[in-house]
Amino acid sequence: MSSIGNKKKIMILLSLLFFLAFGFLLLQLWAENYIEDLLTEKIPAHYMLTYSGFYINILYGNIILHRPYLKVKNNEEPLQNHSNLKLETLKLNGMTYLDLFFNETLSIKNIFLKRPQLHYYTYKNKASKKLETKTYKKLI
Repeated sequence: MSSIGNKKKIMILLSLLFFLAFGFLLLQLWAENYIEDLLTEKIPAHYMLTYSGFYINILYGNIILHRPYLKVKNNEEPLQNHSNLKLETLKLNGMTYLDLFFNETLSIKNIFLKRPQLHYYTYKNKASKKLETKTYKKLI
């Protein structure tokens, strides 16, 4: 009888491990789809984000974006591109997925930027530029 009891225990344990692995796989796929939707559909219209790929690990709470490029557009006329951020990799560590599942928010402990290149273009008003030109002409 102990042999049959041990076999039942092993079968129960194996089926429990199978369901846990299957549940983990489903959560991983859901998180990948959610993050991809967040990056493509839910960012503001004046942000343009491109990347070559991303990796998510829900067990450790990590997201890695490969070659992300963020362009922030300015809607005013004198300046079209306000700033650009180009990275080799962007790594977000220590995410808690409970907030993601229940509150639809991301809580992140660490952000790592690899080889960041930030270009910031200052805002210049056309009216003030014309005024400066007239003032310089008067001085000469």
